Amino acid sequence: MLVTRNEARPDPRFTADWTSLPEVHRRLFRRVVPDYAAACEAYAASRGTYVWPQKLPVTPMVNVPGCGK
Repeated sequence: MLVTRNEARPDPRFTADWTSLPEVHRRLFRRVVPDYAAACEAYAASRGTYVWPQKLPVTPMVNVPGCGK
């Protein structure tokens, strides 16, 4: 089961991945998450007109059920 926004306890898979990260990667993750979350919210609200920030590169997922075309 994945964690929802209202749950206080992280998913065990996330916890395992998190604990395996070096501290420098954890700091990078903490730094980028607020910007990434704001971009996701703006993208969802824009109905296709939002231009994704270049400083937050993402790669489209392919061959994943429910993602893409």
